[in-house]
This record gives sequence, C-alpha cells and structure tokens, in this order.
Amino acid sequence: MKLAVLGAGKIVGEFLPEAKKIPGLELAAIYGRRLAAVAPLAEEFGIPRVYTDVEECLADPEIDTVWVAVPNTLHYEFSRAALLAGKHVICEKPFVLESAQLDSLAALARERGLILVEAITTVHSESFGYLRGCCPRSGRSACSVVSTPSIPPAWIPSVRASPCTPPSIPRTAVARSWT
Repeated sequence: MKLAVLGAGKIVGEFLPEAKKIPGLELAAIYGRRLAAVAPLAEEFGIPRVYTDVEECLADPEIDTVWVAVPNTLHYEFSRAALLAGKHVICEKPFVLESAQLDSLAALARERGLILVEAITTVHSESFGYLRGCCPRSGRSACSVVSTPSIPPAWIPSVRASPCTPPSIPRTAVARSWT
C-alpha cells in the first residue's frame, strides 16, 4: 500500500511512528495546508513527497490509498475527492457528518471498485472482545468483524445480526464487507 497522509494534526503524529512498523505500508506522501506543519513530519518519518495542494497530492500516480485525517468537517470533501481520483480511502472517525454523505461515498466507491473504510480501533473494545469470543462457538475457523458504532445499520446493506450478539451490542457491530 502506497499511502498518502492527508492532515498534520495530533493523530497523524501518533500514527506515523506506528505506520513505519507495518510491513507492506509505504508512506508515500503527506498533505497539509501549511508546509511548516508537514515538512518536519515528512523529514522525521522519511516521507518522500510533501504537498500543500490536495489535488496535486491526489493526482500523484505513486499513491494508491489515502488516509483522511483532516478536521471532521472536511472528511466528506476529502474522501470524495480521493475516490474521484481513483484512490482507496481510509477515513478517520467520525466518517462523515450526515447519512446522505456516506450513501454518496459508498455508491462512488462501489461504482469505481475502490475500498472505503472508517479508521477506528476496535480490537480493545468490549463489543469486539465479545464478538471474538462468539466466533469459535459459531463453528467458524475465522471471523471477520467490522465495528461501526457511528454508522446506523440502514447505511450498511449487508449488516446481519449474529446469533451471539447480545442486545447491549449495536447491530452494526457485526457486518460483512459492503464494498
């Protein structure tokens, strides 16, 4: 994965040291409105290309995926632009601010055969732990769980309740991929 980081806030500074440890992940570019904010990050983490124009960044043929880590009010705009540019999108939470925005992004991702996911850590959540415990009881050797607490079930066409999902866990905690 050749990743462009879109943003330079606190979460980016926390992510970059961990990203360097992920096999197969290449930090290909970083975008920020101010060069003074992104240039030091690029230097510290060996990111070869720095952009202050998001359209130039998204036009870079060396990038196949973007991580949208800009302010929440810009998530839809940046995710949509990335999908239109043919990039896979990992969008920081909250994904978008309105259900119609998610519907639009999901349709665009499907239409273009791109991956669109919300960046959310679930492995330490109570719901995820419970669901992981349900997998062996279901007789499956592998279990894929997508935790989407900020997305109502109606937004994900293939959400299905698991027989082991207790009422306290939202239905959206168990889903299949929808792209």
